[in-house]
Amino acid sequence: MNCFVDGTAITVSSIDPGNNTITLNWLPDISSITSPATGKEWIVGIGVGTEPSVGGQDQAYLKITGGNYSTKTLTYNPDVVRYLSSFIVGTRVYLFNIYGNGWDFNMGHSSVLIPMTSSTYYSTMLGPGGVWKHSDGNYRMAVNGYNGTNWQVGLFSSTDLVNWTSLSSLPKLTYSASTWRNTELHVTDVHKLDNSNRYIGYGYGQDGPFMRVGWVTFDENMDDPIYSATEILITSGTYSGLYGASVSRSDGEYKMLVAARTASDLEVAGWEMWEAYSPTPDGIFTFRKAILNTTDPGIRDTPTCYRSSHTTETKQFYWNGQLCSIVDGTSRWNYSANRGQRQFGIMYNNSGIWTDYTTGINMGSYQFASTIWDRPDGHVGGSPVLFYDNNKLYMYFALTQSTNAYQVVGSVYDLLN
Repeated sequence: MNCFVDGTAITVSSIDPGNNTITLNWLPDISSITSPATGKEWIVGIGVGTEPSVGGQDQAYLKITGGNYSTKTLTYNPDVVRYLSSFIVGTRVYLFNIYGNGWDFNMGHSSVLIPMTSSTYYSTMLGPGGVWKHSDGNYRMAVNGYNGTNWQVGLFSSTDLVNWTSLSSLPKLTYSASTWRNTELHVTDVHKLDNSNRYIGYGYGQDGPFMRVGWVTFDENMDDPIYSATEILITSGTYSGLYGASVSRSDGEYKMLVAARTASDLEVAGWEMWEAYSPTPDGIFTFRKAILNTTDPGIRDTPTCYRSSHTTETKQFYWNGQLCSIVDGTSRWNYSANRGQRQFGIMYNNSGIWTDYTTGINMGSYQFASTIWDRPDGHVGGSPVLFYDNNKLYMYFALTQSTNAYQVVGSVYDLLN
């Protein structure tokens, strides 16, 4: 990942709107970073506005389409610009590009991959839960759907990881009274079990005032489901329970990241990220520590930090041998989580310590929502899904426009090009 914001001050030297170029300055000089590839999603950004009074998006940005780091002059796309007037000489900016040469943000599509559909379990909202390859050579996606009353989980199929078809208007996995999934069910992370033809889906369910984390195992058709008998991480000490579990295997254990909220007042305790562990994938997880406390000094008081209000869901993955995680954060202290400022950042784990790559937004999905998916006030939501296939890394996530009408969109990164 080519990203620098701390330790190197990057400022605007000049900007030429007539030629769509911006010249930057940074010290110490950096010469080992690959120049942006034309058409890839590099970004120059600024955090603007002060919270909590900011009423709209608080990020100014330019999408970079070319340029050269030796001259520090970059070309931007004039159609993907927000708050151009903010880029005045001397302004400090952040510059990043996810994973080398960047993402193709919309997989060649100008609309959502999976839209809401009336008279189905996903008639009101939906989001991805996990992707796997089926024995028929095609792919399957677990999809969380909301019909206006309850969340449940269904199954979609694809031949190319871009065009998805529902296999049923009815859900495959659902809630059950008097359990940890009493009135609703979400799946947020799916893995194939070792030496088995079955998969395990980690998720959470609604049980009265609490969201409780559990798991469900199923075959490749999402049939024959077996649910955990109880919640697998105790909600004691939380205000409204646990959300958005993701699990990785590292250091001889199964490591879970999950969001928790410990008080009703966000100024006392926002949503925090917790870490838990288990010796087995289907065991009871034990709470280890809080790793992202949104009320820490420097987090709460940093308006442009992508998670200055709270963190909700994660997706763990390995990159070049290092455990990392995408984090869904909200950059709006003491303000509604549902308008405009949910966005993705990235953490990495070094010797058990989780650290942000930067306090700025790492995933450009939010910034480009207005032009790529025609969502002018869009924000991302829920747990993103990652899937690697044929030297390409696919990411699916939910995107909305101003309201809670989440639908599934996607990005793909070509590891060879």
